[in-house]
Order: sequence, then C-alpha cells, then structure tokens
Amino acid sequence: MSLIKKIMSAIRTYPFFLVFWLLSLQVGLAQTLEGLQKEFEAASEVTQKIALLQHMSQLAHAQQSDQALAYAQEALDWSTRYHLHPSTIQARLQLASILLEQKAHDEAEAHLKATRQLLDEQTSSVAEVQYAITLGKFHTKKRNPQKTIEVLQSSYRNHSEVADSLKRALLVVLTKAYQRQRDWDMVEKYLKERLKLKASLDSVVVYNKWGTIYAQQQLYNQALPYYEKSLASATQINDSKGKSRAILNIGNIHLINGKWELAITYYQRSATLKEQLGDERGLATLHNNIAAIYKDQKRYKESI
Repeated sequence: MSLIKKIMSAIRTYPFFLVFWLLSLQVGLAQTLEGLQKEFEAASEVTQKIALLQHMSQLAHAQQSDQALAYAQEALDWSTRYHLHPSTIQARLQLASILLEQKAHDEAEAHLKATRQLLDEQTSSVAEVQYAITLGKFHTKKRNPQKTIEVLQSSYRNHSEVADSLKRALLVVLTKAYQRQRDWDMVEKYLKERLKLKASLDSVVVYNKWGTIYAQQQLYNQALPYYEKSLASATQINDSKGKSRAILNIGNIHLINGKWELAITYYQRSATLKEQLGDERGLATLHNNIAAIYKDQKRYKESI
C-alpha cells in the first residue's frame, strides 16, 4: 500500500483532528502550579486553601502529573475535616474523574456513591449536573453507553437552569455516548442543542464535530459544508487553532475526493497557521502528507 493510500485510510478510520501537547504550554502550567503552591501556603482561610488545592489538582492533571490525585485527596481531607459539604462534593467528584482516567473504577465508584449520599442530604442543581457528568463518564468506562445516556438525559431535562458552560460539558459527554451507539440522529439533535448555548468558541467546535460525524459515515460531500461553517466561525472570532483544524479537514475531504491540488492548497494554508501556533508536530504531519501526495503523482522534486 502506498503512503498516500495509508493516509487516506487513516483519515477514513480516525477522527479528523489530533490534539498535541505544546511544550511551552506545559512550562506555563508548571510556573502557574508553583505560584498556586505559594498562594496555598500563604492562605489563612480554609475555603481558600481548598479552592487552591482543587485548582492545583486540575493544573497537575493537565500536565498528566501524579500530583493531581494527591492535591484532590488533600482537598477532600480539608473539606471533611471542617465539614464543608459543597467542597466535599467537589473534591469527591474531582477524585472520581481522575481515578476513572487511571482505570481505578472501584475507587471512583466509591467516591460517586459517597457523593450521592451527600447530595441526598443537601442537593443543588449545579452539583447534581456535575455528579451526572461524572457518573456518565463512569458508565462509559464500564462500557454501558445506554446507562450513560439515561443519566445525562435525565439531568439535562431536570436542571435546565444551570449555566451554559455546565450544560455544554454535559452535552459533550451525551453526544459522545450517542456517537458510540452510532445513533447519528441523536448526535445531530444534541449538536443543535450545543449551538443554542452562549459560547463563542462552541460553534467552531460543533460544526467541526458535525462534519466529522458525516465523515465517519463516509458522507464526505455532506461533511464539507460543516467544516466550511467551522472555518467561517473560527475566522469570525479569530480562532487560529479552529481555523487550522477546519482548513486541514477541508483538505482531507478534497484528498478523499481525488482533488489533489486543492487538498495541497488547504494543507499549505493549515501548515502556515500551525507554524504560527508553534505546533511543530502538526506541521511535520502536514508536510509529510503533502510530500506523500507529490510522490503518489510521481512529482518527486516537489516532494523533497
């Protein structure tokens, strides 16, 4: 199989975009984490310390650091020691999420059960939705997408008053559950729901996701308009990452349709943006794709 055919096969098989960790971002997170540690040591109020520990856990998690679990556990210890009900719920949900990613399902389930007991004593819509999202992820990890759907649909119906950012987080998990079921009508329904939310960046992501759903069904001509809408939305708000991703996906569609020159044009546009963003790995992948197209057409000088 030629390299170009392997690329086309990969495009058909896998999602149309990749997420890469940028070294500069990781360094920035490390510096922030160090600053938060100093704030934690200087904080005099318990609630401040707990909030800082939870934030430190999130940042450490973003760095894929083992410290994420330790910070979350410490936040739980402080919360239970001072009988702070809302903070205890947040800490347990944070621990459950981290443990799920580490495939420690039994430990995650124990935190979810403890959270449910706390919510039965003193509930709030925000905490209920956060719990539903984490419980939905648990059922997903346990390969029970139908249970994921039941939990999230119920929460979405019963807590419509929560902030759009929380609704969005719920809809992301719910859409993925339907996608695993290959229930494209329901995927489309909840993508439309996401577009109703007041999140400027969401239209870029949703239209791109919508295009990918069609691409996964090999409905490439139907995917193209959604990638173009994603590009238009990203251009409107000057989202360089969104533009780069949409342009890349448009190039992929043209490649699959055999429009080599058009595909190269879009790949080169995406490469320019990736270079500006410092995305060296994404840039290298694009250059390899362009070279593969030239080699497949026996245009060897241009492939160098």
